[in-house]
Amino acid sequence: MTAQSAKQLTIELLKEKIPFFVLSIILGISLILQQKSVGGMATLETVNMSMRVANALVSYVTYLGKMLWPTNLAVFYPYNHSLPLWQIFFSIIVLSAISLAAIYRAKKQPYLIIGWLWYLGTLFPVIGFLQAGAQATADRYTYLPSIGIAIMLVWGSLYLMPREIIRKFILIPAATVIVVVLSYSTWQQCGYWKDSSSLFSHAIKIDPDNYLAHINLGETLHKKGLFNDALSHYRLALNNKPDSYTAYYNIGLVLDATGNTADAYKYYQKAIKLNPKYADAIYNTALILKNDGKIEEAADHFLRIIEINPYYTDAYNNLGIIYEMYFKNIDQGMYYYREALRVDNTNPAVHYNLGIALAQKGFTDDAIFHFRRAIELKPDFEAARHALDIALSMNQQK
Repeated sequence: MTAQSAKQLTIELLKEKIPFFVLSIILGISLILQQKSVGGMATLETVNMSMRVANALVSYVTYLGKMLWPTNLAVFYPYNHSLPLWQIFFSIIVLSAISLAAIYRAKKQPYLIIGWLWYLGTLFPVIGFLQAGAQATADRYTYLPSIGIAIMLVWGSLYLMPREIIRKFILIPAATVIVVVLSYSTWQQCGYWKDSSSLFSHAIKIDPDNYLAHINLGETLHKKGLFNDALSHYRLALNNKPDSYTAYYNIGLVLDATGNTADAYKYYQKAIKLNPKYADAIYNTALILKNDGKIEEAADHFLRIIEINPYYTDAYNNLGIIYEMYFKNIDQGMYYYREALRVDNTNPAVHYNLGIALAQKGFTDDAIFHFRRAIELKPDFEAARHALDIALSMNQQK
């Protein structure tokens, strides 16, 4: 193949991949915008660029180490905002040494540079320069990058053992042992994923300071009704991460569930102070205000929620209730009910509320439709059945 034909082939190969690059860019931008809209994307104020670079360097080496020696694996690893200097310098040395060796041997052993660039390149988008979430590293990010390291190891082993007889008596037994050991480790690791309690308890066993694991284990216990146990894990999370707005919010949930709404309100406020776009915390705050009779404040909170998240159905529904029942503005209430159904047409409570509002305005046929839809979505919705009976009888009297 001539140099000209090789160049032409390269151009053609690049052209055919342009749609995939464009699609990847569009999806990447949409994900970033979505994360920003809900406060999931870390800002430079919370995680500055020097911290991101340091975490990226250490993460590259951490991932490499876990690929080669997969022990102490956990579902996720929290972000460390104060990495020791020795870890950063050690990572720089390791990455530089492998990169220089791969470049130096590029002509004679091109698989080294290909595998290494594969590893570095496919891991780059999730290495932390655009930080989403609270994890520093996550094992799932290594699925594709590990192929690059496998290329280096497999082809490298053939280079180190060029004679077939040596491969037969060394590589095959070694590969067999490795596969058996890794199979056992995989079986053991899968056992931790049998349920949420086992998974997050294991993560805490690996790292007792893993505040994310404490939060998730607390949420699991909360769902089981073990409020005191859940609360203890949320507090342990705060001990390790004092600015965890999720931990504050979850403590508020426990207090709310046990009837201590006054203290729950305080914890929701702490969560909102740390994350002003925390829609769930704002929503629960609004419910407390509404139940306490502070209707205008509650309405302001619900409006704030839909500014943050235009798809928050329950916020629209509650605005409908407030305008219909408290502000005596049925038309505005129906507007918010319809907005809620625009977002989610399968919410029986909204269909019921809109039906009640329509019945008050005299639109019994439309009200009947929404009552029937509510019952269809929730067959045991007795209030909707009762409202439907009344609406049908009103129609018969006309």
